[in-house]
Amino acid sequence: MISETFNYPDYLSAKKSVDDKSLNQAVWSKLINSIKAQQNKSGPMHILEIGAGIGTMIERFLEADLLTDCHYTAIEMESPFREVAFNRLKNWAILNNFSFDEINKEKITLTCDGKNLELNWVITDVLNYHEMANKNTHDLLIGHAIIDLLPVPQCMPTLLDYLKPGATFYFSLNFSGTTQFIPAHPFDEKISAAYHQDMDNRFPQLKWQPSQTGVMLGNWLTTQGHTIIEQGLSDWNLPLSDLEPDTNRLFINNILDTIENALKNLPGLEEWLKTRRTQLKTRELQLLVTNQDYLGSTML
Repeated sequence: MISETFNYPDYLSAKKSVDDKSLNQAVWSKLINSIKAQQNKSGPMHILEIGAGIGTMIERFLEADLLTDCHYTAIEMESPFREVAFNRLKNWAILNNFSFDEINKEKITLTCDGKNLELNWVITDVLNYHEMANKNTHDLLIGHAIIDLLPVPQCMPTLLDYLKPGATFYFSLNFSGTTQFIPAHPFDEKISAAYHQDMDNRFPQLKWQPSQTGVMLGNWLTTQGHTIIEQGLSDWNLPLSDLEPDTNRLFINNILDTIENALKNLPGLEEWLKTRRTQLKTRELQLLVTNQDYLGSTML
């Protein structure tokens, strides 16, 4: 369960605007073309998203007018996020003249002029989803800013088994090993190394470095027989000048909180955090986090 000192759905809401600016546009464009081609085929498209958060990826697809006939399954382990997601989608529907129907606590539909989205919301840990899923049933698998939290060699084969042969996967914002704050501080190197090592300690039994997911993921997928269609950088580079200052502040502050929670009792951390939070308040602090996006297809 998420335990933070701030409202996490508010953070995810602010994060959407940061992610929108950061997603690799070449990869995103190829994904759009793939979805449009799929939607032109007979029968609804079946999409599975893991770690759906508060539904911001669904909003992106709706904003791009992609989900014209779609059955969408969203997996999210944080149960309070479902209500937030449904409320956001209801507001979107009202603003865009869609009908919004809540069939039950897990299912909603959005319809307008022959367009139909059926959304099923599943509250579970993605690592347990195999207990209720059928293989070879989905046309697209989405993992947005979550793959670097997972034991990839252990869980990815099962996740990809949910796809039909030759179906598409889109894994965005995969951390690729750089967390850099500007201006420089004498403790940066020590804290960054400890932070990344903490990530890599998540799965000590595996030959996998979560802090290098963006670097390692493409090669791992190809060695398993899958095809990378497009890949590219999707760095977070803040502050973004065209976003509200509070959005930049909330995003960077969450990274600082995450580092603090991961590295409690590390010598020098308290002093470093005090300096960084002061710089954040005075709008001096900049942040670069490197990521990679991948679009690919499963083996036939």
